[in-house]
Amino acid sequence: MSQLSIKKKKPQSPPDPKPGIILSMRLQNFMCHDHLAFEFNSHLNFIIGPNGSGKSAVLTGLQVALGAAAKETERGAKLGDLVKKGCTSGSVSVTLSNYGPFGYKKDIYGSAITIVRTLKTSGSSSFKILNSAGTVQDHTRDAIEQITAALNIPINNPMCILTQNTAKTFLSTCSPAGLYDYFATASLLSDTKEHLERTYKDLKEMKSAVKAKSEILEKIDEEVEEKRKKLELAQDLASGGEKLKKLKDEYQWALVKEAEVALKDIETEINKKKSQIITEEEAIKGIEKKISTLTQEDAEITARAENGAKESDELRDKIVRLQPELSEAKEQQRAAKSEYSKAKGNLQRKDAEIKSLTDEIQRIRETDFGSIMKKKEEDERKIVELETTQKAYEQAKSVAENDFNQFDHAKKRAEDESSQCLRLIQDIEKKIRKRTDDIQRCIAENDAINLFGRDHASLVKDIRARGLQNKIKGPIGAYLNVKNQSWAPAISCALGGEANLTSYLVDSDKTAQALRKMMGKHGFRRLPTITACRFLGKVHDVQNEKIRIQEGTPFKSLMEELICDDPDMMNLLIDTFNIYSVALIESEQDAMDYMSERHLVPRNCSVGYTKKRPSFLP
Repeated sequence: MSQLSIKKKKPQSPPDPKPGIILSMRLQNFMCHDHLAFEFNSHLNFIIGPNGSGKSAVLTGLQVALGAAAKETERGAKLGDLVKKGCTSGSVSVTLSNYGPFGYKKDIYGSAITIVRTLKTSGSSSFKILNSAGTVQDHTRDAIEQITAALNIPINNPMCILTQNTAKTFLSTCSPAGLYDYFATASLLSDTKEHLERTYKDLKEMKSAVKAKSEILEKIDEEVEEKRKKLELAQDLASGGEKLKKLKDEYQWALVKEAEVALKDIETEINKKKSQIITEEEAIKGIEKKISTLTQEDAEITARAENGAKESDELRDKIVRLQPELSEAKEQQRAAKSEYSKAKGNLQRKDAEIKSLTDEIQRIRETDFGSIMKKKEEDERKIVELETTQKAYEQAKSVAENDFNQFDHAKKRAEDESSQCLRLIQDIEKKIRKRTDDIQRCIAENDAINLFGRDHASLVKDIRARGLQNKIKGPIGAYLNVKNQSWAPAISCALGGEANLTSYLVDSDKTAQALRKMMGKHGFRRLPTITACRFLGKVHDVQNEKIRIQEGTPFKSLMEELICDDPDMMNLLIDTFNIYSVALIESEQDAMDYMSERHLVPRNCSVGYTKKRPSFLP
């Protein structure tokens, strides 16, 4: 039998336990306990017993059940050390409340979550996570971490679980730095600071990345401009190469045409000289024929003179008469010979000219045409070189175009990223403007429902049309107002923010099912929380539990600053958020000064909020 006992402080009318409250524990062959089971009250519980009776073992069992390692419990090097001596295995189980609108995955686990961890002396362990019906839903450590995070149970936080060694160290540490370290850990200030530093670091890295991207974009623009200039130069060179090739072709054809014209002129001159030679040869033949005729007549006359004496005188007379003609004929003969000699000389000169022209033509053919052909070959070689250069320029042009396309693609990608950022900013600004317009419109129309969006507005309109406004109330935020708007952020934070302010209150589970169907018809992408409880029609009496505020202190009661005309909605806030024990504090300095000293904290105060919304525990 265990010597431990539990004393419970029972409230006058205990509300349903909040999510995360320990309902019961069971230890089996764990440390000094054979079998120990507790069922806890939803409020304050005390475990009492003499030294060595196993009080700390209960706390260690709680840590182990919620996923702590052996070293974190400070009671053993491995989990096998926590199994009772003489046993091969042990187990610890914890049942947590999952009741209310803020429970974790209520559709899976229901109103309670039971975590069972079995330990082996070898040091191994296993988990079982059961729902309220006792059905196993999961076996993983990740699931336990998600549950403890959702129910706000940080097992390594000394404000949640304070071990003996930690308490001794805390009590023996008197330095302000050590006390502040415990305070920072317990209040999650160190985690907040770490998150803030990580956020600043991420922001700095994002700014550096944006700056680097901007510099890269500028360099890309410069390189794109440079590549564009090179591309234009390559295009100009390509165009110049084509023009040069065309001019070279025209020049070669001009040389050929000029040579053909010169050859044609030479051939015409030769034909002309040949015609003159033929004409002069015919004239010489006519003169030779005339000389032959005269010679023949002279021979006949001489023969007649020799054959006839009688006729000699006549012949002499005739000779005398013919003598002038003969002289003239001889003179003509001499003239003809002279003309023949001249013609023959002219013929020889013409032959020489023909030979000279023929040699000149041959020389032109052998020399000038050869140089033309040589020049043509040289020009063809140059054309080949130009074509090679042109191909190189075309390759360079292709490379430049490829680089240009890559840089252009990178530029477009950067521009697309910038455009996406701009669109995102524009969308956010558009949503802000829309939200502002909705708020102004709702203020003008004095209709708070529209502040929560069109889906809530259409749902409430449907509820009213069906006459269900006495069975379904919500969203919660539409029923609330504050006396001083400067406290609105702090009150919203104390009530759990927008997620809770958009939840609904119904009078039964049946009505809750009907409301879920209506929400589905009105296009809710994520269903708000629905709380089912009996409508009493009057506000709970919490006068004895209300916060007591003295005059002259910087405290206000959240319950008194809140305006809510619906008693059932007010009861929900009382049961769920304990608004009767929440204090509003003017400044953070006042909060630190008053909440750090127990005798300065108002009676019944459980937590305080400032206008900047940080919470302070007494």
